[in-house]
Amino acid sequence: MAIATPAFSADIYTPTKNAPTCANLADLRAMAKAAKVPDREEIGRLLNGPCAMTGAGKALYVEDDVLDHALSQAFVCVREIDSKGPCKWRVGARESLK
Repeated sequence: MAIATPAFSADIYTPTKNAPTCANLADLRAMAKAAKVPDREEIGRLLNGPCAMTGAGKALYVEDDVLDHALSQAFVCVREIDSKGPCKWRVGARESLK
């Protein structure tokens, strides 16, 4: 996935709530599956490892979004405005970040 700089300010959001955020989509999908069961051990393992609860009050670029039909869950790939690193995957749709 290429890292793109958003062309419009509409691609910049400041979420009001924290949400699970992972470096890769596979970990975030695993967390979403564990939340549906619920499997608290798996959620805890992911949050203490490759994922964290982040995002509230920080301006974010939205670089990509997907809808996982099997999980009925939307995911967005976001990057903090001052970050030079790759985007990270977060639970929710673009509209949920407003």
